[in-house]
Amino acid sequence: MWGEKPHPGDLSHCADDAEFHEKMQAVLLNQRRATRPGGIYGTLIGDWRRGSTYSSYQAELIARMPSNELAAVIIKMQHNCVSDLKSYGRMKYPKLVHEYLILWEKRGVSAVVLLSGMVKEQAQRVTGTWKNIVRCVLQGLGGKASLDKLYAAIAAAAPERLATNNFWKEKVRQVLQTHEDTFRNEDRGVWALA
Repeated sequence: MWGEKPHPGDLSHCADDAEFHEKMQAVLLNQRRATRPGGIYGTLIGDWRRGSTYSSYQAELIARMPSNELAAVIIKMQHNCVSDLKSYGRMKYPKLVHEYLILWEKRGVSAVVLLSGMVKEQAQRVTGTWKNIVRCVLQGLGGKASLDKLYAAIAAAAPERLATNNFWKEKVRQVLQTHEDTFRNEDRGVWALA
C-alpha cells in the first residue's frame, strides 16, 4: 500500500467478503474479455483465517465463473507469508501453507451469453439446495408426511431460506412435483421418498 489509503483496485482491502467476491468476479470477467477464444486466464489465490473464521475463496471463485471453462485447479506451496513470522502457540488448526492457481479456458461465447448461462447454473444450484432441504426434512419425518407437517418441519429447520423467499411453500411443492426420482405423491397432500 502506497500513501495514506489503499488503491481502490486493491482487493486485499475490501470491507467484507461480499465486496471482495463482487470485485474479484469483475476482475476475472475483465481478464476473460481480454483473452482470445481458446486462451487461458486465471488467478492465484489463498485461503484466509481471521480469528476463528476460515475463508476458502477458491470454491467461491469457481462457482462464480462458467463451469464449462474451468481448465485446472493447481494447489501450490505458499512462500514468504506474513503469518510465517508469527507464533500461534497451541494452535487448533494447521497453518495455511498453500494457495490455488485457478485456470479457465475461454470459449468463443459472448459475455452476455456467458452470464446468462451462469445465472441458469446458479438457479440450478438453488433448486438442488431446495431439493436437499426437502429430502432431509422428509427423512427426519420418517420418509413420509403431509404437506402441513412438511411445511412446519422446513420452517423450523431452514428459517434463513424462508426469510428470502415469500413463496417458499410453492417452491416446496414445485420441488416435490418435479423430482419424481426422489419424491412420490402417496395421497392427496401426502408425500414420501421414492
